[in-house]
Amino acid sequence: MDKNRCAQKSGSEKICGIDRNDAAKFMFREIFGSDFEYLEKALKPKTGTEKSQENIQWDGLIKDWTDDVIKFCFREMFGNKSFGYLERAMKAGADPKVMQKNVQYACLRKAWPDAMLRAKNKHSGNIDESKTDDIIKDCSPVLERVLDEYSKEEKFDFLWELYSSEDTEIIKIKKKICEIKKEFTFGRFQKLFNMAVKYYVCVCGFKDRLGLGGLKIFSLDHANCPVDSIIAKKLKKKKNSIDLPIKYKNFLKKDITWSTMDYDDHEDYIMIQEIIQLFVPELPNLAFDFKEWQ
Repeated sequence: MDKNRCAQKSGSEKICGIDRNDAAKFMFREIFGSDFEYLEKALKPKTGTEKSQENIQWDGLIKDWTDDVIKFCFREMFGNKSFGYLERAMKAGADPKVMQKNVQYACLRKAWPDAMLRAKNKHSGNIDESKTDDIIKDCSPVLERVLDEYSKEEKFDFLWELYSSEDTEIIKIKKKICEIKKEFTFGRFQKLFNMAVKYYVCVCGFKDRLGLGGLKIFSLDHANCPVDSIIAKKLKKKKNSIDLPIKYKNFLKKDITWSTMDYDDHEDYIMIQEIIQLFVPELPNLAFDFKEWQ
């Protein structure tokens, strides 16, 4: 696949290779939760008008908001703990290293429950939240490596190689998480870092409005899509909408449990990324998550 595939895609303005409108819609969905569908219905043009076929311009709704309103929305989206790191990043001023670290902390802290929440619900008391921030800080340099790698080349097994390596940073993270939870599977590992990348894209889209002008922008041309049950169901539902090779159609008949994905079935993750690529051939796989996750 062409390394510059994202640059070739014409149309809406992009944030790190992601359509700004898709990113803005995701943010509204995060803020409004289950009430999002009512907002979407209220904003959709009435049936029968010429505009009824047009997509809602979510990004356009935000453009005229004040900086304070933008910050309020990020507080609602990220929650107080994660937004606290964003506030520290905003106060970092001329120190780009402190700013960068705190934005990465914020994105990882926001992604943490996405990756670990099911375990918390199933095994009450297994996760000691008081230790989470310490783990998040250990994950930050790894996140920066992921952001950098996703901007270089298409390599769907990069996260698996990282997870299964003897890298001292990874071993340290695994050990600390295993102290508060019996296991930390590759499924949870990919969800943590891929979701953190997703939230990083959202912050980048408003970095100037948030006072984060010095934040690093990564191209993320090859960012993976976070794999979870919702994405797996979406792929099953859409499998006949394009001409998928038979091996992919057969694969989508499998029941995939993302949270237990580990050494024996990590190749399922790679197969899913290959399938997603066929649905968004000129975009990063992460774009599929922004478009389809709900």
